[in-house]
Amino acid sequence: APGKVEVERQVRTLAKEKEGVELRVIELQGAAAAAERSMQEMRASVAEVEDLRLRADQAEKKMHTLHLELKKESILRKKTMNELRALRGNIRVCARIRPASIQGTSGESNSELALEKLDEFTVQISTEAKGGLGQGDPNNPEMTLRKYEYDTIFPPESTQETVYEEAKELLQSGFGGFNVCFF
Repeated sequence: APGKVEVERQVRTLAKEKEGVELRVIELQGAAAAAERSMQEMRASVAEVEDLRLRADQAEKKMHTLHLELKKESILRKKTMNELRALRGNIRVCARIRPASIQGTSGESNSELALEKLDEFTVQISTEAKGGLGQGDPNNPEMTLRKYEYDTIFPPESTQETVYEEAKELLQSGFGGFNVCFF
């Protein structure tokens, strides 16, 4: 019967080994499932990276296209500004009429306005007649009338915004490298 005891011991040992192997198989199945989930997450991440790379390439192509379009539009704008400047003249003279003050510099009251805006391009200034510079005022022979023409005349009630609207093209020209002068 020593053979029977030996066989029973081997059966018990094999049963314990079988339990260990079954536990190990369960552990490995869990690890394989976790590895499969990780692999799926990695595939999803790789797909997301590829999608982001594709979007980045598309954005870069669009940016390049927009840059070329901006360059083309900038050249067209400069050409149009040059044509406009040529049509309007490279030199423009504008006048802004200051509001009349109630008292003159000597403290005397100004009873007459010596400057009159005739139209949007012409002003007339009345001065005392001293030698034939201009035409005399038929109503007052001691006064001389002088007319001056400008490209634009801003009346006393014009705002800074109105003046800026007229001057902004010249400002753009100055920023574009052309010589401009304001005074």
